[in-house]
Amino acid sequence: MDVQFKNILLVSPPNPFLENPCSVPRLGLLYLGTILRQYGHGVTIRHLRNLRELEGLVKKNFDFVGISATTREYLDAIQILNYFKREGSQATIAIGGAHATALPEEALRNGFDIVVTGEAEEKILMLVNDPPDRPAIVCAGWVKDINRLPFPQRDLMGGDELWRPFLGLGQNHQLRTASILLSRGCPYACIFCGPHFNYRRRSSDNIGAELEVLYTQGYHGLIIVDELPFTTEQHVRSFCEQIRPFGMKFRCNFRPDLLNPKIAKLLAEAGCCRLQFGIESANQTILDRINKGTQPDANGRAVEICHEYGLQVKTMFIWGLPDDSPETAQQIVRWIARYRPDSIQVSMFVPLPGSPVWQSGYHSRVTDYHTLAFFQNPNLKMPIGLANESLSVKVLETLYEEILSQCSQLTHIDRGLAPEPKEVGQDAISSFPERCALPKDGRGLNHKCVQL
Repeated sequence: MDVQFKNILLVSPPNPFLENPCSVPRLGLLYLGTILRQYGHGVTIRHLRNLRELEGLVKKNFDFVGISATTREYLDAIQILNYFKREGSQATIAIGGAHATALPEEALRNGFDIVVTGEAEEKILMLVNDPPDRPAIVCAGWVKDINRLPFPQRDLMGGDELWRPFLGLGQNHQLRTASILLSRGCPYACIFCGPHFNYRRRSSDNIGAELEVLYTQGYHGLIIVDELPFTTEQHVRSFCEQIRPFGMKFRCNFRPDLLNPKIAKLLAEAGCCRLQFGIESANQTILDRINKGTQPDANGRAVEICHEYGLQVKTMFIWGLPDDSPETAQQIVRWIARYRPDSIQVSMFVPLPGSPVWQSGYHSRVTDYHTLAFFQNPNLKMPIGLANESLSVKVLETLYEEILSQCSQLTHIDRGLAPEPKEVGQDAISSFPERCALPKDGRGLNHKCVQL
């Protein structure tokens, strides 16, 4: 097959966290763009701050447009699709990411040419060079050996996205910062996360080689964006030994039940500034029900250990879980008052597509599914049916506001940033549907599920 080099756009919808100057763009599109560039294709990558930025992109006559979207970004992904079609683009438009992986048929109903489930790095060249007949669902599966993936070429981002400060309360915000992935997947099975897939970790040599590249490129701050970068003490020890010679600062997610004084000391001496714990609830019954595998007092002890070794700690809670009640709301407040994390995030629980709680039937309680796409703030209430059978939405929201009000007197609440306006001009906005009006049974579709 003769390969014709193509003009490719890889784009993610607006995300309020990327508007924060202290955030870093996600790496998924960079991995794909790096592979395509290595094989001669022209690649443009954009993490949109608002949909107005499409006006310049659509004029570049792309042959292939790949969109990556989470559930909360999905409605904006539909708007990107419709804008390109409205402007007469002949590009093949594909979508991937967590939402498409969980609900691929929905994405076809919304008009995408190709829907990719799983991780696309090993299929992206075939998708671009020899795309399947449209419409199609391409089952990409998972990359078994992530050591084979190239290091993301961050210059593909271009412009000021190359320079991001280091986010850490009281830390040096002037550090040039990059994001990095040490692993993919998660070995745990919390019912609110999804879709689940196998945990795979890069080798120590592979991680060390990328650290050296980043240091040479002038990066001195790292945000480790894995769901769970470390699962054993040896993982922590190996990474600390690798990063210490470079003097780089870093922050990451961490399991509180993995932390002990010895590990905290290793992390602090290696340059770690902040750990983020997914606490979720201060009630043991709820923690057991969501398969978290932790205990409230032990979680609190992990916060105390962080403070003993000079590590900042952010704790993240989910409100509105099954069995939450006025008493469990007060348990959250009392836990925060006792252990005093440096910052907290409280998210309203929603049954995300692909998660065990979604698959068990709680998705039927979402009265306006598309409002998930407008989730602009980790502490923003949403007018949707929640997966709590004992409390009304109004009561849940009232208690939620009370949690934030009381906790704001105890610690910093991470609220994110307000979103920018998202319109793409008055003429364009009228063509964007507020919600999908296509039949949910897929009638009239003639798609193929393709294994490339």
